[in-house]
Amino acid sequence: LTTSRQRAATAFSVGLVRSRSSTASTRRFAAASSMAEKVLANPKWPDEWPYSEDDFKRMDESSDAIFYDSPRLCYHIDDAAVSALTEYYSTCFKDGENVLDLCSSWVSHYPKDWKGGENVVGL
Repeated sequence: LTTSRQRAATAFSVGLVRSRSSTASTRRFAAASSMAEKVLANPKWPDEWPYSEDDFKRMDESSDAIFYDSPRLCYHIDDAAVSALTEYYSTCFKDGENVLDLCSSWVSHYPKDWKGGENVVGL
């Protein structure tokens, strides 16, 4: 059995938090977790901080409010990617499931015939 923390972490890794997790997702999470544990077991840190303050400056230091003043309804992925994502969702979404979509869009990528649960939220 998986814990709710494992299910949440598994779903987060694909950009979604769902109300239940598949066995395959759980195995992927376990494999990724094991690899992360190995990498973090003996990290190699540089003797000195390798970055300057300039490395963290934005190319455009103007206020973010200016950027968000007008809506930008653009597509971030092409039609083939939308179709692939919709097909993937059709294999893992079950009718009635709750979804927190952490990478939502103004264009739905959910299967057209999918009936979501009481809580389907996009951020």
